Amino acid sequence: MATTESRTLRPDFVYFGPDAAETGTRRRLAQIRQVGARVVGFTFRRHNYHQTFVPDWENVSFGVIPAGRYGRRLGALARALLTVLRRPGLPKPAIIVARNLDLLAIALAARMLGRLKGPVVYEVLDIRGVLLGASPIAVLLRFAERQLLRHCDALIVSSPGFATRYFRPIQGYRRPIILVENRLNPAALAASRQPEGDWLSRGRTKREVDLSHLVVGWVGAFRCARSAALLAGLARRLPQIRILLAGVPTYCDHETFRRTFDGLSNVTFHGEFPYPRGLYDVYAQIDLNWGFDLSKRGGSGRWLLPNRLYEGGFFGVPMLTESDSETAAYVERLGIGWAVAPDEDALVDLIVRRLPSDYPAVKAAAVAAMDTEFTDNDDLQAVVTVLSGKGGLPTEIRAA
Repeated sequence: MATTESRTLRPDFVYFGPDAAETGTRRRLAQIRQVGARVVGFTFRRHNYHQTFVPDWENVSFGVIPAGRYGRRLGALARALLTVLRRPGLPKPAIIVARNLDLLAIALAARMLGRLKGPVVYEVLDIRGVLLGASPIAVLLRFAERQLLRHCDALIVSSPGFATRYFRPIQGYRRPIILVENRLNPAALAASRQPEGDWLSRGRTKREVDLSHLVVGWVGAFRCARSAALLAGLARRLPQIRILLAGVPTYCDHETFRRTFDGLSNVTFHGEFPYPRGLYDVYAQIDLNWGFDLSKRGGSGRWLLPNRLYEGGFFGVPMLTESDSETAAYVERLGIGWAVAPDEDALVDLIVRRLPSDYPAVKAAAVAAMDTEFTDNDDLQAVVTVLSGKGGLPTEIRAA
């Protein structure tokens, strides 16, 4: 029988995720297991990428859910709630973590109906554009989220901008907000490269850089049409550089995406790669990490801290990102990249005029930070401490 102390330090978790194969879901489940907790995952699948991935945690599948179009998703969500209500052997009590608004509704309904017991945490890695703006749909969804937030014991956010620019001022949320960044998981990285023994070695960064043949890399899920257009423009105007595209487009089909780069011999498609093992081979080729996310101009795009910030940082690759954004503040604080307006002329000017003199010092700063700033250091323990403690819930927690 577990003692009170062990239950406090290692509570059970129930995790509701939007896609079992998605990087954020896999990272969070790995972190929870690293804490030493039992975790039961309830996850959907989407037909985007990593279709062959098989969860290595105790997982209950909700089946496939269509992207967007909330009306079409209602049936899938109703079936998901029934799945939770009928599932035997769920841990009670547990810390219940839910990603996305619809999964939060399922988690709270399951708790209200007595199927789950414990604090509910709403995890936010992005703020959907549909929640912003003045349209009737945006107003309705913000109202629905605000009502659900009243029953949440805490939030997990991956960027401080989500708290300071949305949840505190717009939604009026006053309970704990815990910052847990999208840092890489050391255990997963080590397991993926144990034969080489180089997962925590500065030898993993690209050392020999030829600035006359700079390699700009866009890595991960390609959801930004403006980034594609900007990179295509750079490739045309600067034929001496190479653009490496390693990932999968999510805003359009593959053929439409490839047509953006038609006739550009200095653009290379790497395609989808295994995660996290494939990160080594991809970032070993890159001199400059593309960190723009312009898919939500006027929305939350400037508030987030993207996965590629941590991935590129772990491999000592300097980053190029949008000025006046959370990512820019992060990059400039560490001196590991450049922040510039999302404008083709400004980008060309930076690469041609500033990079040759700036790059050596920025690369040195990136290498100096690569082993300390981008992997989690028991970040999830902050969540466990807050929600398992007996001293009450503080207002703000930042995971170190």
